[in-house]
Amino acid sequence: MVSFFSKISIVLLVAISLSGCPRFAYIDLYNNTSEVIFVSASNEELKVDVGTRGSFKLTGSEFIVTSELGNWKYERVVPHKGEDGPYFNGTLKAQINQDGKIYALKLEESAPKLTFESQPKGYPIESTTHHQ
Repeated sequence: MVSFFSKISIVLLVAISLSGCPRFAYIDLYNNTSEVIFVSASNEELKVDVGTRGSFKLTGSEFIVTSELGNWKYERVVPHKGEDGPYFNGTLKAQINQDGKIYALKLEESAPKLTFESQPKGYPIESTTHHQ
């Protein structure tokens, strides 16, 4: 027979594990700036040349983009609260522009885009800090 305290412990463990960390996401970022960028996320750094894309895993609550344009810090914003939808299926396609704004791309869209008709809630995302 399982004791009352054992049952409570199991329930608490499950609740903590379900509510603790956000679902990780892969970000496929197109560099639409005039400079090489370096993305720091999840204890890794990725170099993305001008006019190319790079993918990184985002497990935390923020990531940093560094270039000759400045150092930009972004909060994690995953469309649809991490549920699959037109902008996200485990991977978010995005484009960073010269001004540091990051736009979400629909899964079937290609970068670079010059205009964005609509964006999911929270986009475009802007840096919470900017240092040059």
